[in-house]
Amino acid sequence: MFNSSGSESAEEAIEEKEIVEEEERSASSEGEGDDLLNNIEDDYKAVPELDQYEVDGIDEDDVDDIDPEARRLAD
Repeated sequence: MFNSSGSESAEEAIEEKEIVEEEERSASSEGEGDDLLNNIEDDYKAVPELDQYEVDGIDEDDVDDIDPEARRLAD
């Protein structure tokens, strides 16, 4: 804040400086991080032992289409 003469108090100036320094330290400590696009194709390669679906719980029953009015009433 400013005192009656319109200048910032020494205490507030020090506090502001500390805040700015902390923000700079925080930003520099974050670093570059991981490049998520570096090996993006690995996310899409085939893994046969993991690319299997369980058959339990899959509903394979055939159902007849219903008209829009019947669907609206059911919802």
